[in-house]
Order: sequence, then C-alpha cells, then structure tokens
Amino acid sequence: MMGETFEYYYWALGIFFLIYFGLVNFVYAIVTSLGSYNTAKRIQEQHKEDSTSILRSNSLPELTFLVPVYNEPTEIVKCVETLLSLSYRYKEIVVINDGSDDDTFDLLNETFALKTMPIHFPQKLPSKPIRGLYKSTTHSNLIVIDKENGTKYDALNAGLNACNTPYFITIDADTIIDDGEFESAIRPILTHPETIAVGAGVRISNNCLLVNRTISTEKFPKNYFPTMQTLEYLRSFLMRQGWNYTGGNYCIAGAFAVFSREAVMNIKGYAPTFANDLEIIMRLHRFYQEANIPYKITYLPEPVAWSEGPSTYKRLSLQRMLWHRGLLESLWFHKKMFFNHRYGAFGMFVYPVAVFGEAFEPLVEILGYIYVFVGVLLGIIGWHYICLLLLVSWGLTMIFSLFCLMIEELSYRKYPTYRGTLKLIGYALLENFGYRQLTLLWRANGFRSFFDRYKIIKEDNKIIQKKFIKSTEEYNKD
Repeated sequence: MMGETFEYYYWALGIFFLIYFGLVNFVYAIVTSLGSYNTAKRIQEQHKEDSTSILRSNSLPELTFLVPVYNEPTEIVKCVETLLSLSYRYKEIVVINDGSDDDTFDLLNETFALKTMPIHFPQKLPSKPIRGLYKSTTHSNLIVIDKENGTKYDALNAGLNACNTPYFITIDADTIIDDGEFESAIRPILTHPETIAVGAGVRISNNCLLVNRTISTEKFPKNYFPTMQTLEYLRSFLMRQGWNYTGGNYCIAGAFAVFSREAVMNIKGYAPTFANDLEIIMRLHRFYQEANIPYKITYLPEPVAWSEGPSTYKRLSLQRMLWHRGLLESLWFHKKMFFNHRYGAFGMFVYPVAVFGEAFEPLVEILGYIYVFVGVLLGIIGWHYICLLLLVSWGLTMIFSLFCLMIEELSYRKYPTYRGTLKLIGYALLENFGYRQLTLLWRANGFRSFFDRYKIIKEDNKIIQKKFIKSTEEYNKD
C-alpha cells in the first residue's frame, strides 16, 4: 500500500515537471519568435535608412557615457580610447574611478593628461565622498571622478550627478562599442520621444579585434567558457527583443544601456544591489505604471557592444551566482508587481515569467534530475520516459540555440567564418552535456547567497522602498 501511494505521488510529480518545462519552453518559443520578427523588421528598416545622414543630423541628442571602473587599468584605457574615437559628435565621457587601489587612476592620468578642476555640480544623488574631479587637457569631453569605493551602483550615482545631458549610456570598462552599429541605439530616441531606456545586443569580445572602430571576429573565441557564453548571449539577446511586444523587458544589460537622465533621476538613481541594471528597469516600470506616464523601454537587435566574458571556471561561476542573486533581490524588492493588474502586461505576464521561468528554473530542473535518478534507481520509470523528459527539457533548448544561430547568419552575420559557425553549432549540440548542469548549480548557489545576505537585503529593501516613495511623492508634488 505504501509503495502504491509513493508511486502515485511520484507520477503526479512527473506530470508537474512535464507541464512546467512544457509551459516554460512554450513561452520562450513565443518570445524567441517575436524576437526573430523584430530582427527581420529591423533589417528591412536598415535598408531604408541612411545611417550617415542620421549621424550628421543637428537634431542628435547629447550623450554622456558613464564608465565605472575598479582596478581595471588596461581595460579602462582601451575603453576610453574607443569612446573618444566614436564618430558620434555630441558626446561626453565620465569615468568614475570607484576607489581603485592599483594604478588605474595613475594610468588614466598619464594617458589623458588630467588636471584638477573644482566640483561644479550639485550632488543630488548620494554617493561615497569624491576625492577629486579631473579633466583631460588633451580631450575636452573627458572628465574623471575619483571617489571612495562604494560599488558599481554608487559609482553610477556619482557619475549621474556630473551628467548634464538629456541621455546617458552606461558601459563597463571591459566593453567595446562597435562604431558601425552605434547609431542604431540612438534611433528609438529620435523616433519615439517617450523612450526612457534602450538596450542592444551584447556579444563576447574574447579574442576578437577592433579594426577601424569595428569589431572583427576573424579570431573567434578559442576557450570553452567564452565560446559557450557566445552561444548563450545569442540566444538571450534574441529573446529579449521579444519582450518588446509583451509588456517590456525586465532587464537591460549593464554592459551597454541608454537611459533618459530625467527618468532615472525621477526614481532617485541606482540602488544597492548587485544586479543594478535589472533592478533599475523594474523600478522604472513600476514608477511609470503607477504614475500613468506613457513610456517605452525597448531592445534592439544590433550587436552594438562587445564585452569580455569570464574565461575561467572560478570567474564564470562567481558571475552567474551573483547574477542570479541579483535577480532574486530585484524580484523581491518589487514583489508588489507580481500578478498585479495595475502594472499591465508587465505585472501580469513579464514579471511572473521572470519568477517561474527564470528565478526558480534552476531549482526545478535540479529536482528533475533527482526525480529521474530516483525513478531509475527504484525501477519506476523506463528509458522511454527519460527520453521524453530529456526531449522536453534539453531538446527544445538545443533547437532554440540552432534557431538563434540561423537568425544570426541571416541577419548581422558577425561570425562570418565557417569555422566559427561550425564551432557554435557543435557547442550548441554539446551544451546540455556538462555546461548546462554547471550553470544550474551556479544559479542555484545564488539562492544560498540570497539567504546568507537576507538581513542586508532587508535593509537594502527599506532603502529602495523609501527611495521609491520619495520619488513618487516628489513627482506628484510637481
């Protein structure tokens, strides 16, 4: 009798796994299809556009690049030199040295001939004390803020205080912008004035070269981990375009993102969380939905930015753990939106998908592996059931990856060599055998880190909620 009861609940749990993975993959298939449609639509628009005339237009908005840096001397110099060489005319560059304890600042000082200048801007957003403000004597549009360490969100707030342009772009120090694709990031601002944030495709730059301000992928990433990340990024950023049609994205990559300064100042800047790029997008959705202000947050298919991916097990595992912890934190901070019709499609669809399809997915899949192992050990299930489960949970992922590669080949074709394309296809076939299981463990570790830091997260939550209430009150008063 006990055995029959156990087997009954065992099969009931199996039905749950099939329904869960079936629904998640169905939603991702729809979103990926919408992303593909967005890419095809954008390709058609590009044939009708004259990018040269766009870049020469006098109506282009002024932009400020905010580049937070901590102990990255080699990367920051290369990044700044790339930004200075961009053909976009109306730009300023603000580098925020977030208390680096190596020679990062010295190298900036030596390379760009910095001179001290008085702090001339009001510090509307709180940040760690500024030790000095400097301006390049060789490039009038470059300034450097030297401040005490306060992590990335604090550095961005310090940079925002110095920003006086209507739009700003956040990029990481190890990010390179492709000049040939950059104008696409400005287009939504010109065509849709209600746009408050723009994201664009980010690709892995390991082993790639910058030739005439454009990325060359003739030297494809050689190592295992960067190549796997290349595949992940292709799939992820295609799906993010699909969210444009379903209530808006819940994350824009911090490696490259365009924001309306007014919009971010309305919500009092960045907040204390590792995934500040994700949290600020959720807070923008929440604020603009509650205030009933028309807004647009969009993702573009063009691969504008190229970022260095972790090349070792230790660095990649830490990154993925922190990413997932940041996702959990951001969802917790803005749990008010969960299945809340007040927040429209974002609250009723996008946010729940982020919870069930992204946040809890690693735990459910790990339980699925345990479920299969127990079933085989006890002789409850046969190989036909295992094949069915693998087909649902693994097979569709592989199909998505191959589909994304096909879209890449038919659109921007940033990996033009046959060797690179064949290597990605091979890795797509191998992804489910080892790498996927590692990412599940890394992401599951994010839960442990979340609960280890729960007391700190509770305090951060109070800061964010106070920040949100204050921004709402000030907006309503105005």
